[in-house]
Amino acid sequence: MNAWPRLIAGSVALLLSGCGSTPSASVDDPAVSDRISQTGLVAERWRVPSDSGIVETIFADAASTAMNVRGVVTMRSDGFRCAVAELADVERMLRTDAGNGLAGRTWHGEATTWRTLIGRRTQRGTVLLVDGRARRLPESIVSIEIRGWSLPTVEDAVIQLQVVPVVTTVAGTRIDASPLPPGRLRGTPLSTALESTLRPGQCLLIASVPKLQTPDGDDATSDAAGTEPRSRAPGIGTGPAGSLPATIAGWLLEDTLANTENLIIIHGRPRAGTRVARTPPA
Repeated sequence: MNAWPRLIAGSVALLLSGCGSTPSASVDDPAVSDRISQTGLVAERWRVPSDSGIVETIFADAASTAMNVRGVVTMRSDGFRCAVAELADVERMLRTDAGNGLAGRTWHGEATTWRTLIGRRTQRGTVLLVDGRARRLPESIVSIEIRGWSLPTVEDAVIQLQVVPVVTTVAGTRIDASPLPPGRLRGTPLSTALESTLRPGQCLLIASVPKLQTPDGDDATSDAAGTEPRSRAPGIGTGPAGSLPATIAGWLLEDTLANTENLIIIHGRPRAGTRVARTPPA
């Protein structure tokens, strides 16, 4: 990107600037509202109560497509859950159950270079789970980067989409904002990039995996009558109980103090006329 927006320490924000063939813009700007319905990539952030069950319901409906997204497994190792769904179905559920939960919508257009979707600053020594392991980070910016463009097909045009979590170390109080070659990320990818092809009317969902829960088999520690659970005797390998650090997804998408979580919805309309002829010209 040509420049990194300044981030408030500890805050989570949808960043509205980027680089590439099309500049990003807030959909709330009347000057770009018409362009949203034409072509390009659009990213939405919905803030919903963590205990509402809305996100779980949406992902349950999209469960059959979750494994059709390349890179979804490696993204899950950093706490992300991703799936492709029908945009109309998701919007209907959100507007019915989430009310005014829309926190931001950004139009990226033909984003052929990486854009920052959402980011949060870490202080020096912040411990997060990266690929399932606790890792102490320097002062840095943890973010989700995206890019997407129209891709011709025989049937119709689609949006080719890439998403990757990134950590960028802060040198002092500034981030190096020097220009980068096209297609290069400024920071270090934390996993393999997720790749998906979105047909018109489809969207990619991104949320945080629910907090780790006790496996169902652990109810064996209750007595035969199913009354009070027996305390487990300490043994070799046991240690003091403590909560796990946040995952990358949890750090970016959850607000434990406000008891809310963010659901990211990425969709778009391919450029008109982007289509491959069924037969080659004579």
